[in-house]
Amino acid sequence: MFEIYDVLFDYIEAASDKLYSKRRRWKTAMYKALWQVRIKLQTYYDKISQEYDKIYVYAALLDSSKKIYVFNSRGFTDSDKRRYV
Repeated sequence: MFEIYDVLFDYIEAASDKLYSKRRRWKTAMYKALWQVRIKLQTYYDKISQEYDKIYVYAALLDSSKKIYVFNSRGFTDSDKRRYV
């Protein structure tokens, strides 16, 4: 599930980067809207990671082929990587 959030965050950030320097009214409105979406998405991401993060850690530990990928995603800190990898 964290993989989906990473894709969404990356898309929002890439689209926002393209719109950052634009001056047309609809483009600046879209830029602001994208960041509001990002804030809302971050809220849900934080809630899910607090409730289910241990499940994903254990799953990553059991499937060693996904271990490094999972811990390199945005949901885990460097201290998490040192503790579990």
